[in-house]
Amino acid sequence: MTIDDLTIHERPILWVEDSSTYRMIIDAALDEVRDRIDLPRLIFFESGEGLVNWLRWAEIQTPPVAPLILFLDLRLPGEDGLSLLKNIKAAGAWRWLPIVVVSTSQAPDDVGQAWASGADNYFVKPVEFDDLVELLHDELSQFQRSLFPSAEQVYSRRRRGKKKAP
Repeated sequence: MTIDDLTIHERPILWVEDSSTYRMIIDAALDEVRDRIDLPRLIFFESGEGLVNWLRWAEIQTPPVAPLILFLDLRLPGEDGLSLLKNIKAAGAWRWLPIVVVSTSQAPDDVGQAWASGADNYFVKPVEFDDLVELLHDELSQFQRSLFPSAEQVYSRRRRGKKKAP
């Protein structure tokens, strides 16, 4: 079995966030998103250490446990988010993992370093709940579309794959 064989429900969403208040807000926002699209479970980590331990555990599981996406705060206790981002993207086993940085920082240095270190996207933490719901919906619906294509997408792929008769 490979990562590609796993369903969306076997691929959790990972989120590293040290603020318990913001974790509750994220959880509530994801509940709203789940009303619109099918999502897997969410696993929170309060620090980079917890995430690293989970990734080590996931590597040795049979069948494999492969996260769908990682949302990462930059300002964390212990190892900061930027350092985690660099280390994850440098490690061969997790280089493919989509990582979205969600931070309060709008500083050009932070944004630039995150992109240079391999972030797949960067968002400044929304202040408004509805903005967070939309951000999560937009970011996670791309996985929904790729893992559960609509009938129209399947038909379109089939049409593109057929060769015209000479």
